[in-house]
Parts: sequence; C-alpha cells; structure tokens
Amino acid sequence: MTALNFQQQFAGDVEAGAKTQTIRAWWKDRERQQRLFAPGAKVQLYTGMRTKVCRKLGDGIVVKLFEVEIRKDGIQLTNDRGAGAWLTDSAALHAEAMADGFYNWSAMRGWFADTHGLPFSGLIICWRRV
Repeated sequence: MTALNFQQQFAGDVEAGAKTQTIRAWWKDRERQQRLFAPGAKVQLYTGMRTKVCRKLGDGIVVKLFEVEIRKDGIQLTNDRGAGAWLTDSAALHAEAMADGFYNWSAMRGWFADTHGLPFSGLIICWRRV
C-alpha cells in the first residue's frame, strides 16, 4: 500500500471525500511511480507525514491514472492508452481545478506556477474511498 501526503490546505477536502484526485510531479523512476499508482492499487491518505501532527485521512483504491501537463493556457491529459484531451475552455478547466481542491482554474494555475513552475508535467491519481 502506498501513502499519499496532502498539504493542510487540501486535508479537509480529502478527509470529507470531496477531493478524490491528486496531481503529482514525476519521480525519477516514472515506471515505478506508474506501477505503484496503477488502477486497483491501494493508497493511504495522510496529512503531516514525517511530523508530530501526522494524521490519516482515509484509505482509497486508485481508479484512474492520467499523465498531465499544466500550461498557462490549459491542461493536457493523456490516459494509459495514449488517448488525450487538451482542456482550454473555462468550464473544463474550472471543473478540473475543483476536482483537485482549488477554488478555480486561476488559483490552480497560480499554485502550480508558484510551486513547480510552468509547464508542469506529472500524473493525476484518481481514487475512490474504501
């Protein structure tokens, strides 16, 4: 079982079941990362890992895994079969931002720009609670 750690700003939504996906940067070993988070994998959800205030938020099963690229003008999603979608319209970008725990696309884009820089490349891990 693999653990996912969430910043405090996302912990409430994860614990309540409102946030059921996370976007993570690529590891050096991409194949290992994709194996660990393949659909069907069990995940444990935490906040504050490696601190005195570590708290388990729940357990989940991965249901989908997408490659993602976030740019200033949109989001590119690619599934495990290579099929993809380029999201640029405001409704789709807003929905994706909300699913990941952000207020809107502007907030999400700003957070990724400040935290990782754009363009950002990684994975979207989607789970269901168990």
